[in-house]
Amino acid sequence: MKPSGEVDGAARAEEGDGSWLGSLNGKCAVGRSLLSATDMGLVRVEVDGSEMRETRRYADSEPYVTSASEIFAAREGVYTVETGGIFLLTQSGG
Repeated sequence: MKPSGEVDGAARAEEGDGSWLGSLNGKCAVGRSLLSATDMGLVRVEVDGSEMRETRRYADSEPYVTSASEIFAAREGVYTVETGGIFLLTQSGG
């Protein structure tokens, strides 16, 4: 949604389909992007025209994230909350 209330982009998915939108858990807005927790790791979603598309997959995050994770953006990285603990995920430069 734009500040004016106008819809910027839309997407659809079936519950539990494994996509970034297959679960209501684990979503976090960061600027004009959306981070989403999936069973294959974190993904970044951005508006492309009138649709929302996965634009990046952070495959190295897979051991720390599931579709049931809660995620929170912070200055130092992304925190993921799991039954087994809280993890801070950071992006290495390089």
